[in-house]
Amino acid sequence: MRKSKVLSVVILSIVLVMSLIITACSGALAIKEIQIDKSTYSGVFVVGEEIDYSKIQVKVVYEDDSEKTFKLTDNGVTYTAIDTSTIGTKEFKITVEGSSIVLSAVVNPALKNIEIFNAKTNYALNEEVDYSAILFKAIYGDDSEKYINVTSEGVTYSTIDTSTAG
Repeated sequence: MRKSKVLSVVILSIVLVMSLIITACSGALAIKEIQIDKSTYSGVFVVGEEIDYSKIQVKVVYEDDSEKTFKLTDNGVTYTAIDTSTIGTKEFKITVEGSSIVLSAVVNPALKNIEIFNAKTNYALNEEVDYSAILFKAIYGDDSEKYINVTSEGVTYSTIDTSTAG
């Protein structure tokens, strides 16, 4: 009887120690959130564009609020490639350590031509330029058109220096 009690205590102790070891070894933190690094992913592409996935990064936030940045080409990271062969909104899924984020990607037709409207060509010395008045028409490869204000998000333009003549 005494031997069976000792044996039971020993077995129970071994089970307890093993469960502690297993818990300690599987101590990977749970992922609370995955965030795309917007400086590495615009979400807007052109038909036929080849995407360099090695430049896209995500930040993983763990349950203890610690963070780690991953490139899509790092071990433990998988993703679905974006089909840029056709226009439209596409799904872009990124999985890190078993947790996923699903993003939208927009594939636009290729730009064929730009026509500018309301662009003043002569300015007085030190005259302020009203960029918000300048419009352009984007004409795409599929002959669709879109009027866009120069100051719209995503549009880059050079400023006009009116401080000197010429």
